[in-house]
Amino acid sequence: MFASSRIPMGRLVVPVLVALTGACASAHEPSEPPPPSPSADAILAHLATVPAFAGHLGQGGARPLAGAWTTVSPEDLDVTVVAGGAHLASALDPDLALTVAPERTGGTPEVRGAATVLRDAAPATDVVLVTERTRFEEVRLLRGPSAATTTRYRLVPGKAIASLRLVDGRVEAVDASGRVRLESAPAFAIDARGVRRDLSARLDVSGGNATLTLTLDPTGLAYPIAVDPLWTLVPDLSVPRHLHGAAPIAGGKALVAGGMSAGAPISRLMTAFVFDGATRKWTAAPNMFGPQDSFQTTVLSSGKILTSGGNDGDLPNRSVDVFDPAVGTWSDGGSHGTPYRCDVVSALSGDRALCISGTDASGYVWTLSTKAFVLSGALTVAHAGHTATTVSGDRVLVVGGASKTVDLWDPTTKTFGAGGTLGAARQNHSATVLPSGKVLFVGGSGLSTAELYDPDTKTFSPAGAMSTVRTGHRAVVYAGSRLLVVGGVDGGGAVLSTTEIYDGATNTWAVGAPMATARKEHTATAIGNGRVLVVGGTDGTKFLSTSELFEAVADGGACAKATECASGFCVDGVCCNAACGGQCEACDVAGSVGTCSPVSGAPHGARTACVAAGTGVCARMCDGKDRTKCNFATTTVECAAANCAAGTATTASNCDGSGSCPTPKSTTCAPYACGGATCKTTCALDADCGGANVCDKPSGKCIAAVEAKCSADGTRSEPTDGSPATVCSPYLCDPSKGRCAERCGSSRDCAAGFACDTGTGVCNPTATDGGNDGGGCQTGAPVSPVSGVGLVAGALAALGGRLRRRGR
Repeated sequence: MFASSRIPMGRLVVPVLVALTGACASAHEPSEPPPPSPSADAILAHLATVPAFAGHLGQGGARPLAGAWTTVSPEDLDVTVVAGGAHLASALDPDLALTVAPERTGGTPEVRGAATVLRDAAPATDVVLVTERTRFEEVRLLRGPSAATTTRYRLVPGKAIASLRLVDGRVEAVDASGRVRLESAPAFAIDARGVRRDLSARLDVSGGNATLTLTLDPTGLAYPIAVDPLWTLVPDLSVPRHLHGAAPIAGGKALVAGGMSAGAPISRLMTAFVFDGATRKWTAAPNMFGPQDSFQTTVLSSGKILTSGGNDGDLPNRSVDVFDPAVGTWSDGGSHGTPYRCDVVSALSGDRALCISGTDASGYVWTLSTKAFVLSGALTVAHAGHTATTVSGDRVLVVGGASKTVDLWDPTTKTFGAGGTLGAARQNHSATVLPSGKVLFVGGSGLSTAELYDPDTKTFSPAGAMSTVRTGHRAVVYAGSRLLVVGGVDGGGAVLSTTEIYDGATNTWAVGAPMATARKEHTATAIGNGRVLVVGGTDGTKFLSTSELFEAVADGGACAKATECASGFCVDGVCCNAACGGQCEACDVAGSVGTCSPVSGAPHGARTACVAAGTGVCARMCDGKDRTKCNFATTTVECAAANCAAGTATTASNCDGSGSCPTPKSTTCAPYACGGATCKTTCALDADCGGANVCDKPSGKCIAAVEAKCSADGTRSEPTDGSPATVCSPYLCDPSKGRCAERCGSSRDCAAGFACDTGTGVCNPTATDGGNDGGGCQTGAPVSPVSGVGLVAGALAALGGRLRRRGR
């Protein structure tokens, strides 16, 4: 038994069972006790070496496919590890659930991403529980002959499961409508040599619950043996469907409804679902009023979605349905009233639409408020495999068939007239209105070319060509003027997984990232933010239940090629908002990654290097302003900083604009000293003066010094030229210079009555000397203000010094 824990959802994979280690003794032969269980990480590391598990086991999340495509699970399986087993439930309906609890399972769970490892869950048995998006897998690793070869599981169905049954070794959980919603794959084992063997299964049902017994015959198998019971969610949307309808909904969502599914006979669907691009989740919507396929899906001006013109049996469906995304309900949209189907439908303003019937070569205007179709003109030529596209002014362009002639419907006269002439006749092509208002016609039977239609001039012009012939494809504008073409059939009839991207800004084509699956008769819906949802279809041999999401990379995201980016520009390894090819611009500038910005310094990436010219910062380089080329630094750029040393000041120098740094000018500071990078111009202390100059404090000017000596008691400085002596208080005279000291190192440097504040070097009446004594209170010989060591008066008299002429 083990504690409850949540297992994250993982990726869709192909079910496979594998052995964990190399060959060992045959299961039916006597052997030594099984080796001890390896660590959880060692178990997963071994499984990761097996191709079936490599790259997904324990990782969780949706599996990224080639390029910008991602699989989109139609319905997630919520798995909760509970005491003794797992509780499996549909994320859309918690009552569609089944608890699967193996008997006598122990061990402490060790969670590794989407995998939970139970070492020694049973004698000589380890268990790995793996959860994917729509499946839950229990890999039982039998390490030796003492491992049990029979396992029993208690099955407890949820409220929405009506019955459990065993069919061909597969347990099916069936809902009240008779649909299988959860099922197990037939269990089998693979031994250490890769030998595969099916397990026998028995289901005993009693009172709604059931016991599933799985038994392995190990005769001739080599340990360790991997046994893999697998449970799979079978959601409604995973029912294969093609010829269905899809339409965008505001807020990054899409509606998918109806279509045809596999079966004998082939069945038509009426189920509907809404996909939310933000959460990557599907939500069940109410069913359509009836099953149908091959219908037209049209977004009206209000955002409501019209479905019309499909088949509900052998005859065309005359009725229409309207889906309101705001409330999530369907309403009756009336009836066509004639036996002719709406082959194509194009939206008009005011919640109206124009239905084109190829059968009777007529147009019909449908209005939501009246729920009625009104005959509105006859086509000038018969069309087949055609498209109808609304252009400016509610005019509708009808293109397709054996003729190159184009019909243009006029909403004022409610008649069809000449709309221009195609360069090539097209059938089963695509027609898409670009942001410019022009219409791009792509491919069609036997064609790889494209044409651009200008509704103002009623003319067609060539628009390049795709890399292959393509028909029955889907085309949507997904970012700016960029159009994605998806799937279809090539000239040889092969169903395509490839994509093409058209850039309306440059009128060019590029090969896009391929889908995981080849598709035709699918849907492709742009849901905003550079995303396109592709659902269902057929690969030519079977109907498809899978969905894929194309996500163009936003500006600033990493990229390898332009087709991955919503902007269409992959520059400097990131998607960029512009082509950004200038020598001195880049898209990876710090602080503005994804936005083309000017560069300072050397050009980025493979852009042309600046021509070597000039020196230092004055050399030719990107200046952070001119995006087009490298330039010499301007005269505002400093190339040599101002400095002052040894009494000489050197001015700053700026580049000359031609790559050189002019020689800086130097001047002497005398009689002053250097003050930082420049000369001082006033003084407060002698140290502010240079050479043989001292500071005249009253004037703040440096003046020439004269010879002086200290008095015998060290309290005065006496000039030798007979000038008046200067009293040094609160300091003493410095005998080494013959002049008054200006700072103190201890109280011995201070006059009587003063003590030295050693923190500031100032003699004052209240300061302490930090431990020195004597100083200002001494009555004996003076002391050296530099060393603080007492000297005899005779020595003081013998020392000469230089003293300023006045002010002392």
